[in-house]
Amino acid sequence: MTLGKGLNFIPTDKISRTNIMKDFKKFERKLRLKHFFHEYKTIPKTNHPFKEKSKFSVPIIGDNPIEQYIFHTKMELSNYKPNKTKNMTKEETQCLRTLRHIETITIHKADKNNITVVQNKKDYANEGERQLNDGIHYIEIPEINIKNTMNKINEIVYNMNKDNYLDEITFKYIKYENQYITTPFAYFLPKIHKLDNEILKDIYKNKLKLKYKYQQGQSFHNATVL
Repeated sequence: MTLGKGLNFIPTDKISRTNIMKDFKKFERKLRLKHFFHEYKTIPKTNHPFKEKSKFSVPIIGDNPIEQYIFHTKMELSNYKPNKTKNMTKEETQCLRTLRHIETITIHKADKNNITVVQNKKDYANEGERQLNDGIHYIEIPEINIKNTMNKINEIVYNMNKDNYLDEITFKYIKYENQYITTPFAYFLPKIHKLDNEILKDIYKNKLKLKYKYQQGQSFHNATVL
């Protein structure tokens, strides 16, 4: 039942007043920015996808409705008592902790229907090796020099910027300058296949047998009681 909640399920954590105030601090900054720049019509509605986030903070000037709202909201939040209701039982929480420390299994979602799969880690690794060694979609590189490859890519990026194919923001975002090089990870989603019709027939027959035996047992029990 715990895994049935799905991998997107988020257990409620302990809510502290400090975290609430941190979140409001971010909201407070957005309010001030909206109020400060609301008269400027030249501000673009959409930002560049690679633009760095601004750290500009609006100075607190005068007594306006925005500042009054921020002040009174902070006063309310300082007296707020968080609700301690959790969306998981103690048993479910303990179950997740236990599963997290089992090193022989891996838990991930399937390729369809958002199904959660618990799989033997060896089987998962073997399937990954099989896909990587199929000789069709992947090819093994006998020798690789990551540093040399990055330098070649960087040379291409600089030439594209020189020829005006890249704007300055994009160039600054993708250029390589002594950055830490990491090797990417591969992960695989298990496929959930429908069972063969013959197997389904056997399951259905066994289900009928169990139902028949259960009904017989109930009849015998009722007759005994009477």
